[in-house]
Amino acid sequence: MSIYDPVGSTDVRIVKDLETRIAALETLVRTVTGAPVTKASGPLFVPNASTPATPSGGIRIYAVGGTFRVIQSDGTIKEISEFTPADNVIVPGISAPNAPGTYSQSQAQAISDGLATTYNSLVALIVNLRAAGILV
Repeated sequence: MSIYDPVGSTDVRIVKDLETRIAALETLVRTVTGAPVTKASGPLFVPNASTPATPSGGIRIYAVGGTFRVIQSDGTIKEISEFTPADNVIVPGISAPNAPGTYSQSQAQAISDGLATTYNSLVALIVNLRAAGILV
């Protein structure tokens, strides 16, 4: 008598039953989509691997020799050796000479241009800080 069938089935019947169950589980595994990873409770380990196939969209992340790599959908492979949180923002220098008693049109335009450049730099800084996750 077997643990699988108290009536005493043959070994062939037990093996067939196991094969059927395994086939059903394999089918289920192929149809269930994985949960997206959006948050980790600890460090993420990426084992070394060979270069994966080019994705049809998005990117694939992998490691080779302990170096972090990304393959893009166009086949480009980037080795990431250092993470930079955002692009550098160039802050323009503004010079403010002594104010004259009256302003010419060119002086007023220079002040206006300086303010516009400062505003654009501030907007770029905010965009980069948001992209880096520092500002929300």
